[in-house]
Amino acid sequence: MNSWFPNQIWNFSIFLWFSEQPHIPVPISRVNQIDAARLDVEMAAMLKEHLVKVISLMKVQR
Repeated sequence: MNSWFPNQIWNFSIFLWFSEQPHIPVPISRVNQIDAARLDVEMAAMLKEHLVKVISLMKVQR
């Protein structure tokens, strides 16, 4: 028997226990979704700005 086998059984038993529990509905506010989308756009812009700076500093000198 492999050493990972007991861990897999344990993980599966935990999964079964959680799957049998009643689900609690979690409402997600539309405002939170809009804020998250805006944050994604802003973070992508910041990342792009930093990458452009890094690439401009890495120009090959001949």
